[in-house]
Amino acid sequence: FTPREGAGTLKFCEKLMEKAVGFTSRFDFAIHVAHARSRGLRRRMPPVLRRRAIDALLQGLCFHYDPLANRVQCSITTLAIE
Repeated sequence: FTPREGAGTLKFCEKLMEKAVGFTSRFDFAIHVAHARSRGLRRRMPPVLRRRAIDALLQGLCFHYDPLANRVQCSITTLAIE
């Protein structure tokens, strides 16, 4: 995820973005997928391109997160357009 030019965010959000880098390639995500498989919600791990898209959207959500309001100030559709 690369924010548009001139867009800034809070330091807290930047730290969240750093933590979100590579989330779908870590063990945590594999555990989430395994749990979803055990409940019958998923059949397998998402393809690589979809995992990259999930990573980018997660970083975008962290970028637009407002900790005071405890919500994201942007929709998934707007993030995909960005």
